[in-house]
Amino acid sequence: TKHVLTREAPDGEWSAFAAPSLDILKRIKRVPGKLATLDPVLVKRFEVARDFEVMVAKEKKARQAELLASLGDAEGALLPDGRMVKYMEQNRKGHTVEPGVSRFLRIVKTPQALLEAPTDE
Repeated sequence: TKHVLTREAPDGEWSAFAAPSLDILKRIKRVPGKLATLDPVLVKRFEVARDFEVMVAKEKKARQAELLASLGDAEGALLPDGRMVKYMEQNRKGHTVEPGVSRFLRIVKTPQALLEAPTDE
């Protein structure tokens, strides 16, 4: 009643265990031009996770290249434990995507003028 009906966010900081799902958070209507104050630790944790994700993606591509090189011109291989590695063609139906708008979380360098702008405090 206190927060849902009044559409007022709870006081205090969110923790990873108490925050709503990312899907819910993405649906919040944003106020154009409004700036909030963030804990730099939250930003650093995001940056570390993002950098780790990039590193893992590069490692995955390297390991995929090793497997494909090992297959040579074969479409698959039988593993000693009975599983198979397969590199087979797969068909999918074509489709068109309608134009839309989406938001992306980025961390960028700030122009000096914005550093002097008032925040939500």
